Amino acid sequence: NAFVHAFVDKSRIIQIHPTENGVWGAGQYANARFIQVELVRSKTFDEFARSINNYAYYAAYLLDQYNLPVDSAHSDGKGT
Repeated sequence: NAFVHAFVDKSRIIQIHPTENGVWGAGQYANARFIQVELVRSKTFDEFARSINNYAYYAAYLLDQYNLPVDSAHSDGKGT
């Protein structure tokens, strides 16, 4: 059982909860600190690719909304 901010699939991005509020799906500390998005199961590679495209679009939208920069990830786990 989990409660996330949004669901993403091959054709839709459905935000069900304001991102300013915490949710229940990633553990005690992460729930209040991170935006959680559920990637819906795909049946084909094409559906999966479309889902990932929508997921990336939603992530870019959220970065813009919160005025956060894109930063290359590093091997030590720092970065986006």
